Amino acid sequence: MKHSDKIDVIKKSKPMRIADVIYLSALAVVIGLLMIFVYWRPWVLAGDLVVITVRGSPNVYYSLSEDRVLDIDGKMTIRIQDGTVFVVHSTCPDRSCIHSGRISRIHQIIVCVPHGVTVRIVGESELHGIAR
Repeated sequence: MKHSDKIDVIKKSKPMRIADVIYLSALAVVIGLLMIFVYWRPWVLAGDLVVITVRGSPNVYYSLSEDRVLDIDGKMTIRIQDGTVFVVHSTCPDRSCIHSGRISRIHQIIVCVPHGVTVRIVGESELHGIAR
């Protein structure tokens, strides 16, 4: 096939057929639904406790149902409020722990690497057999 013949075939072809539009629309709907389930995650349960670990020291447990403000060595301020936990203030350079936002569901975590602090959410069922 000559180069000019290929150009003629391209010129005569339809840019998009109705089947193409239907296919792309269905694909967009499936991708949208997947994104909703990945980011919303309705099957993940709300947590009961906050577990805070500082540089490998023993875990400290707090209830998510009791509002409080925690000071971590004067370098970090963590707030438990309305069933969520978040970092209010941190002296670390990038402040990624602050940008993590509020967490409230089981297995969510906030990490501040420079200060060696991890804040994670657990459920009561995960604590059976673990001494506090």
